[in-house]
Amino acid sequence: MIPLAIYTILYHRRKSIYFMVPTVILSAGGAIVLNAIHNGWYNFYLFYLPRAHETDLSMITGFWAKDVLSVIPIMMMLSTFYLYSEFKNNRRNTAIFYLFVLLGMLGGSWFGRIHTGGYLNVLIPAMAAFSIVTGLAVDLTNRVLGKYRSIALLSLVILIPTQFLMLRYNPDDIIPGNRDLAAGMDLIDKISAVEGKVLMPYHGYYNHLAGKKTFAHKMAIGDVQRGDSVIGRELSKEISEALRNQKFDALFLDARWFPDTVLTYYTSTGFIFEQKDVFFPVTGFNVRPKYYFIPRDSL
Repeated sequence: MIPLAIYTILYHRRKSIYFMVPTVILSAGGAIVLNAIHNGWYNFYLFYLPRAHETDLSMITGFWAKDVLSVIPIMMMLSTFYLYSEFKNNRRNTAIFYLFVLLGMLGGSWFGRIHTGGYLNVLIPAMAAFSIVTGLAVDLTNRVLGKYRSIALLSLVILIPTQFLMLRYNPDDIIPGNRDLAAGMDLIDKISAVEGKVLMPYHGYYNHLAGKKTFAHKMAIGDVQRGDSVIGRELSKEISEALRNQKFDALFLDARWFPDTVLTYYTSTGFIFEQKDVFFPVTGFNVRPKYYFIPRDSL
């Protein structure tokens, strides 16, 4: 939004008001309304909490080397070619516009990635921007290269499929097997069999499938706790108190979580899965529910 605002001021000063006014009204007005509706939590999550988290210094350069350059080098090359050609052909206005689009969306992904906890999904704006400008480069090549047009089009026939090959993956590899399905159905049955509330902080969706009430996700809780705010400490205190009071009739945990409190007021009934190699995600983090706890008083 900010790069485009700068662009409109530099190149369409008289018309920039048509962009600036709606942008300010929708952004500021939306923030005010949402903050009022949610009793201040909008400001907390959008402004305070991100500032309270640390910066992942490794991703300052890692973003460019690992996330962008090594993944979409051909799209970056074609995008650069497009911007250079538009400048050279005296279409500076168009070149600056798409340059600012790239800067805004690439910058948004970069800032999201260097934020601790930022995962691959924050790359979506950057990939979308490069996809758009790459498409424009292909169209430009087809229209303006004159006697070199045949060579350029032949190059594109090689370059574009090569870029797709670099992004290839086999969809079969991310489909869980029948053993994983059976283990998952068994897990749902275990949750359903509990009489009362079940806390499953890492995978609350399974509670929903089992017809149980769902609670906050571990990652959302962790984001608040990492902010090291009064609210984060109060949240930890509230969770500990709920565990001490044994408000949950069963805990399904992936790892040690509030270990002192859990081990004091709950007891383990063993591992959830007998097999060591089932029900792990086929992509992303290699986690699964492992430990089953019940209140000590229920023994």
